[in-house]
Amino acid sequence: MGGLGIGLLYVMDGVGVLTGSYAVNRFVGRRRGRAIFWYGVAYLTQALFFGAMTQFTVFAWGALMLLLMRVSSGIIIPLDTYLLQTSTDADVRGRVFALHGATYGGVMQLSYVMMGMALSRFGIPTIGLGIGAMSLLCGITWLAQFGHRTGTVINRE
Repeated sequence: MGGLGIGLLYVMDGVGVLTGSYAVNRFVGRRRGRAIFWYGVAYLTQALFFGAMTQFTVFAWGALMLLLMRVSSGIIIPLDTYLLQTSTDADVRGRVFALHGATYGGVMQLSYVMMGMALSRFGIPTIGLGIGAMSLLCGITWLAQFGHRTGTVINRE
């Protein structure tokens, strides 16, 4: 599909992030319990859709999985900032955000190099499942940690 295919994928990417962010604003808002719960759930759904996306060979199915994966990312992005901000003492918040931004950007650059080498050696389907598994582990770990904190009911708000 050439340039049209790439353009459609970028549209799916942007619409997905916007949709996820809108969903956070509409359904989570400033309710911390919901934010904690949906942050973990979004990692789980992101993992499943990412893994599925790398397995399809039909453009339409891959684009749909990209859209759904990026909706999950659009949930993670604002909740990450919100949860970091509300969980950090005001006197160190600036330093924590600076460290978060620096490590996020640095790790992303390193991951580009590593993924390029891994993709050329193992292929997209294998690496895609591996990345999906890491995201799945993040979601499971997050939700397991939340469940052991105080025993509070997740949907009390």
